[in-house]
Parts: sequence; structure tokens; C-alpha cells
Amino acid sequence: AIVTLPFVAALVTPFTPQGTVSRALWSAAIALAAAVLTGVTVAIARRLRLVPAAPEPPAPAGRTRGRLRPSDKLAMQMAVAVGLAFIAGRHFHSEHWQWPVLTAFIVCSGNAGRGDVVLKGLQRALGAAVGTAGATMIADYFGAGDKTAVVIIFCILAIAVWLRPANYAYWAACVTAALALIYGYFGQGGTVVLEQRIEGIAIGAAIGIGVSWFLLPIRTVDVLRRRAAALLEALTDLLVAMRDQPAEVGRSQVRSVAITSAAIEGVAKPIAARARVAKAQIGRAHV
Repeated sequence: AIVTLPFVAALVTPFTPQGTVSRALWSAAIALAAAVLTGVTVAIARRLRLVPAAPEPPAPAGRTRGRLRPSDKLAMQMAVAVGLAFIAGRHFHSEHWQWPVLTAFIVCSGNAGRGDVVLKGLQRALGAAVGTAGATMIADYFGAGDKTAVVIIFCILAIAVWLRPANYAYWAACVTAALALIYGYFGQGGTVVLEQRIEGIAIGAAIGIGVSWFLLPIRTVDVLRRRAAALLEALTDLLVAMRDQPAEVGRSQVRSVAITSAAIEGVAKPIAARARVAKAQIGRAHV
């Protein structure tokens, strides 16, 4: 995550009328500052035990009879989706090409199957539309370079972190609102930019959903089965340890159960959303 952070920072850095060398240096400086700050913050948090240490990743499963690993499929989906988003952004929004690119990157990165991509794509598009519209209305009260907008940006980011566990749409709305205020701070506001943001995000979401659905698709139910098997294995290890050597039961066994449980909760969200839609459709049919 820290390695990819500078590239994401380069995507969202607003354009300013500077020379090529100066702009490249500022983008590199912003990316480096973001990477260093994130790394130092995570290291301090783990040192103080505010967050658990990163678990050791499991050994990658080998290919069987020429089949691709899920990680290989996700990598190919990401490459194609981001490449198409670059092309779409260049042809439809040459001045703000980063919006479809960033959206395609977000909805495809670390996805848990097709359902997860569809859910994130719809949540990001809806949240971004609401956040952009709200921020644009607020930005009208501030001129370019107004320092008050900077204070509001940090308040919005704090709200985004607070609401993110509840629903990704809140995060998308708040972050997009913050970015809209950043553009307004640099004097790039107005209805035209608003329409371009919403359209660019919709294009990026559509690209991410389309690629994940048709290119080497990963079914959500298959992901759920794998993660359920991992949870059962972790529970088995914990129960066996409690039965044979209860005094030796440590944090590692409990943490494995907690991590696999959280993984199932993540993949269950699109399934629950689909169930709610089906329930609403059945209710309207009876009416």
C-alpha cells in the first residue's frame, strides 16, 4: 500500500500552470511526503501497539493445470482497467484525465470478486456525485486561495475517516468533496468542472465493472467459499490448541480467527446488498 501511494498522489495532484520540471518536482515532493508520513505513522502506531502488526501473508498457491491464481487475474484486470481509463480520460477529459483513472484503480484494487467491484463502483459514483455537488456549493463561498477552505478540507477528511467503516459511499463522498475544494482553492471550479468530475468518475466505474465482469472474472461466491474455508481452518487450530495445550494459546491463533472473520464480512457486503435489492423487487411485485 505504501509503494502505490506515491502513484496515487501523482494522480490526484491538481494541475497548476508551472513549467514541466517544476511540476514534476512538486509532484515527486508531494508523493514522497505522503509515503514518508504514512510509513512513519504506521511504524509509530505499531510500536505503541495502537494497531496490530501486519500478519504474515500465506504462501501463494501454485497453478494447477495451467489455471491462473486469483492474484494473477486481479493484476490483469487492474492493468486493463487502468489502461482503458487512461485512454478514456485522454479522449474525453484531457484536462482532468485522472478522475476515470483513479476511479478504475479504486474499484478494481484488492477486489473480492465481481460483486465487490459492482458495489464499490456504484457507491463511489453515487458518493462522488453527492460529495462533488455539496462541495461545489460550499466552494462558491470561498475564492481561490482562501485559507478557510483548507480548514474545511481537513474537517471533511476527519469525517471521512469516521464514517468509512459504516459505508464506502460516505468515504467516497467526503474524499471527493475534499478534492473538489482543493480544485476550487486552485481556481478550478464551476459547473463545467462539476459535470466533468461526475462523468469521469462514472466512466471509470463503468470501466472497472466491465473489465472485472468479463475479463477473467472471479465469482463472489467462490471468494466467499475460500474465505469460509480459511475461517474454519483458523477456528480448528484455535479449538485444537485450547483442547490440547490451553496454556499455550496465544494472540496469533486469536488474531487469525479475527482476520479471517473480517475477510468474510468484507465479501459478504455485496451479497447482502444483492439480497436487499431482490427483497425490494419482490415487495414491489406484490404491490
